[in-house]
Amino acid sequence: MKKIRNRSSLLMAIKLITAGYPVHEWLLTTIIAKMTMNNELVAELEQEYQSFVASFIAIKTEEARLRKLEIEKRRTMKEIAKLYHKARKIVKQEMPKEKWAEFGIYDEK
Repeated sequence: MKKIRNRSSLLMAIKLITAGYPVHEWLLTTIIAKMTMNNELVAELEQEYQSFVASFIAIKTEEARLRKLEIEKRRTMKEIAKLYHKARKIVKQEMPKEKWAEFGIYDEK
């Protein structure tokens, strides 16, 4: 029964390849190793697969963290811009025109 399932897995992999889907080399090697009952090779390939999955998850986690930081950065920049415009408005209202230059505000005319 196990050999039949492995053969059908190999046929499925061949169908995927001919349909143009990428099938990793280690997947085909694993299927062939299982068909030939090479348990040592199967264990090595399964370890390689687990390592691949772990690194993939780590990369995706880091990408999500970086996206979150980028969003926080944008929010902070927007808040800073709002505060700057408020401060500029207050300086223009409260200070005489001669003092504006001290705050980096120049008459736009």
